[in-house]
Amino acid sequence: MVDIKKQVETLLFATGRSLTLKELSELTKQESLEDIKKALDDLKRDYTEKDSALHLVGENDIWKIAVKPEYAHMTSNLYSKTEFDKSLLETLSVIAWKQPIVQADVVKVRGTLTYDHVKILKELGYIESEKFGRSRKLKLTAKFYDYFDVSKKELEGKFKDVKDVSQELEKTAKEKNIEPFSTPIPDKPLI
Repeated sequence: MVDIKKQVETLLFATGRSLTLKELSELTKQESLEDIKKALDDLKRDYTEKDSALHLVGENDIWKIAVKPEYAHMTSNLYSKTEFDKSLLETLSVIAWKQPIVQADVVKVRGTLTYDHVKILKELGYIESEKFGRSRKLKLTAKFYDYFDVSKKELEGKFKDVKDVSQELEKTAKEKNIEPFSTPIPDKPLI
């Protein structure tokens, strides 16, 4: 008899990335998402009980095995070179902070390099965009959350108290004589 919990753990460990319940179901050939969810809950409890340096991180239907924050410093030097230059990372930060955000608003803050940055970030799979009037609506993908090892709720918490950045963006917008950000994005395009 095959142990679903061990299959799920194997897949999460071997891929080293987040997997959805649907992906886990397909890879384990288990049709019941409830069985997958139960295996994940059992696995999460196991990691908690054995006081491991790893833990199971899950939000909604996306799960992964990760190093606990208190041990993350041990692995930081393993990832010494980033694939992002400073300018690209700054553009990604603005998108992450205000997502979903209209591309035109990012251009107001970051300049015309935004168009190149958006193209690169989409090709790398960290953001997605959809037509929004005469601009595009930008938002983060699951790959972003996986790469930066942060959940959507954690990211929102990190940006909650970002006053200095907000003030800098306001200052930059005033210097360029533009409005800092458009009104919030409605569910449907206005145009």
